[in-house]
Amino acid sequence: MTRHFVLGNKNILVGLDNHGRIRDFYYPYVGQENHVNGKIHRFGIWVDGKFSWLEDPTWQKKLSYQNETLITHVLARNDDVGLEIELCSGITPNHGIFLRHVRITNLWDSTREIRLFFHQQFDVSEGNIGDTVYYNPLCKSIIHYKGKRYFLMNGSMQNGDKRKGNTGIAEYATGLVGEYGREGTWRDAEDGVLSNNPVEHGSVDSTVAFHGSIAPRKTTEMHYWICVADSYKSVSELHEHVLKETPATLLEEIGKYWRTWVNKTKFKFPKLRPEVVDLFKRSLLIINTHVDKRGAIIASSDSEMLHLRKDTYSYMWPRDGALIARSLDRAGYSDITEPFFAFCNTALSDDGYLFHKYRPDGSLGSSWHSWVNEGHIQLPIQEDESALVVYALWKHFELHGDQEYIEPFLESL
Repeated sequence: MTRHFVLGNKNILVGLDNHGRIRDFYYPYVGQENHVNGKIHRFGIWVDGKFSWLEDPTWQKKLSYQNETLITHVLARNDDVGLEIELCSGITPNHGIFLRHVRITNLWDSTREIRLFFHQQFDVSEGNIGDTVYYNPLCKSIIHYKGKRYFLMNGSMQNGDKRKGNTGIAEYATGLVGEYGREGTWRDAEDGVLSNNPVEHGSVDSTVAFHGSIAPRKTTEMHYWICVADSYKSVSELHEHVLKETPATLLEEIGKYWRTWVNKTKFKFPKLRPEVVDLFKRSLLIINTHVDKRGAIIASSDSEMLHLRKDTYSYMWPRDGALIARSLDRAGYSDITEPFFAFCNTALSDDGYLFHKYRPDGSLGSSWHSWVNEGHIQLPIQEDESALVVYALWKHFELHGDQEYIEPFLESL
């Protein structure tokens, strides 16, 4: 299924589908180590003894980004259960934190008991062998981990009685998935009650629940977050950061950051329709999600192709990257293009050419080009991939005239 949203911060890239469900989660490189790989992170709601997942056709949805930001907005309404849900998601610019804000409106004239369920299925480091998921009572969170990859899930729900403050995870479940006929803990959620099984390992998933109530014709809200880091200590510190700063404040800061970023170059659009200007800014934002802080500009983050050919487009093609870098330079974003040129300079072969494609960490990517043609040796390259990088670098120099910057490239690129 096509990814309708992408979010990122140059270390993380998250892809969501048309139901707002996580389908891709890259870390620590944009485009490398997809810890979800098309699996589904579900969101469900139980109310008045009835349960439904947000992908159920009874939920009518409208999808958009918040204006000039990388914050998604999913508006879902279900008249059968008398609820309207707003689901907004974003990633903090400088930390490994994925945030969700959920607003639930009661459309009926009676007080309702509700339970929200968030399901997680990680294949940590792109594999489901040797994963562990457990409930940690010290931070009252669910944690998935393997090696140096840790994912911590928690949340906070507004209490019906505001004097009592917010509540955290009410119930949880950890379990096997894809083994011994197990479909996953998301099935455990469908009766509105979770098992509180505290640990599982192997091919695993998890579900957490948050309980609350809504007065007639009123709205309640909650926040959910995923922290990702390379150790238990680091992921716990991120969790503490969310609690200290509050998720609402962090989400507000995400919006401010992207509005400032996308308007940093004071373009004037006197004759363009507002929807065209919006498309220009939206393009800048989406391109930025596909840029790794170490310089790689990847072609695509959608893992759907993985299920067709066992490969993806999440590589740095020098040609594609050069064309994007040229456009970003003209748009005033040399802070993105300069790491890209440095990446290419490092990747350059001793004989002065760039190979077909590269992984975001700089290692050589997969290729369909042969070293042999009719019995003769040939280079497995596409010539324009080297040429366009040189062209884009020259145009970068023409635009900025920075002799000191260009000096290291003169004997190589």
